[in-house]
Amino acid sequence: MQRQLEVILGAILTVSRWLMVVLYVGLVGAIVVVGLEFFRELGAAFVGLGAASASTIVIVVLKLIDLVLIGHLAFILIISGLGVLRAAAVSKDQDIWSSLAEKTDLSAVKIRVIAAISAICSVDLLETFFDIHEYAKVDVLWKIATLLTFVVVGLLLVLMDRFARRVDG
Repeated sequence: MQRQLEVILGAILTVSRWLMVVLYVGLVGAIVVVGLEFFRELGAAFVGLGAASASTIVIVVLKLIDLVLIGHLAFILIISGLGVLRAAAVSKDQDIWSSLAEKTDLSAVKIRVIAAISAICSVDLLETFFDIHEYAKVDVLWKIATLLTFVVVGLLLVLMDRFARRVDG
């Protein structure tokens, strides 16, 4: 009886991973939205190029970089999700997508996600410095604190990963 329950529970858990497909498709939709926003911003930059100052151009470029980083973050999560979805049925003659998904372990995904979020915070903070007169000091300090928090978390994740490898290895 207990063995049958374990088999049924294992089957339910194995099939339930496919419920994540809906979320990954949603992330693909989010990448499309980010891409559309990227080209809208780029078009607006070309239209206003003649009257734009150097700092305005830098801000526009930083916004474009920010959008690319956000799209990259979603892509990282999608690729890592492929590893979960295809974990049970991979063969030696894999295509490039499944090999990408297999190379992305949970530890690497966490570090990449924190790195992408840190980069997004950095770009946002840099944009803030270009228009520093429009922000309250408290808001700027919160942005700096947020960035530093993500940097410290990233460093701690790397240290924990190295420690775990030494313990396991």
